[in-house]
Amino acid sequence: MREYKYAQSDETLLITGPTGTGKSRMAKIIHDRSKRAANRFMHVNLCNFSDGLFESELFGHTKGSFTGATSDKAGFLEKVGSGTLFLDELGEISLKTQAKLLMLLEERKFYPVGSTVPLGFRGRLVFATNKNLEVMVKSGSFREDLYFRLRTFELELSSLIDLPDFEDIVEREFLTCKLKKRKSALILSDEARSVIQNYDWPGNYRELLNVLNYIVLMSDNCVVENDFPSYMLRNSEPGQNTDDYHANLSRFEKHFLKKMLEKRDYRINKTARETKISKVTLLAKIKKYDIKVVKEEQKRQKA
Repeated sequence: MREYKYAQSDETLLITGPTGTGKSRMAKIIHDRSKRAANRFMHVNLCNFSDGLFESELFGHTKGSFTGATSDKAGFLEKVGSGTLFLDELGEISLKTQAKLLMLLEERKFYPVGSTVPLGFRGRLVFATNKNLEVMVKSGSFREDLYFRLRTFELELSSLIDLPDFEDIVEREFLTCKLKKRKSALILSDEARSVIQNYDWPGNYRELLNVLNYIVLMSDNCVVENDFPSYMLRNSEPGQNTDDYHANLSRFEKHFLKKMLEKRDYRINKTARETKISKVTLLAKIKKYDIKVVKEEQKRQKA
């Protein structure tokens, strides 16, 4: 997997993907598998700082550099040392702040606020965003030069239901969760698995962890349908509620993909190419909706 290769690199990394796909978790995994694992990992959410405060917190400041600066203060870049500094929500910062980050990436040096003596940055930078930076560049809200600097080493995380190993992820996290709560004998019933498979998981990995924690808490020996949050049960039977947007969307998607596969004699690569979705996504949808793929030899046998 690409994350293993990124862990062996010191290049600045950009992690992208929808909300809840586990970008911060992935950044920590990459750090833990890198040669920097023994050093510090710092997670900083860029949404928490104004431009002025961000500069002081990131670069640090000297005594007397501004009102309230009563002593020298080390910033995140200095505190992380030779570790990994994970800067989350990159798409939320201003153009002014973006310019300062670009200088840091280009020179690997920074100036604490109020100082004329540069300090070298010895760590690794990992950024994350759920925004489409290419679209932001076109609208003028993100610097083109910074985007070009970051986009080469980009790790894009897919939505949870689009992952080919979705079932394995559920099993692994369910096991972890029930062991933490000392319910090792707890199992998932067939109807519980059906609820999980039929749900769209708009909150992705983060929502999955929350739901698994909930059902483990609510269940005794076997997880059943009624142990799930009520909002999931409203969508667990696609097509039952005709006013439900997600249910109808799922029903349409299953019907559409089935017809497209039939039209192309169930050729996966051709169907993915001509319907303009990735092969990985198509295979995940086939599995999710339990679409029967009729292979050539099966058709010949029926004939």
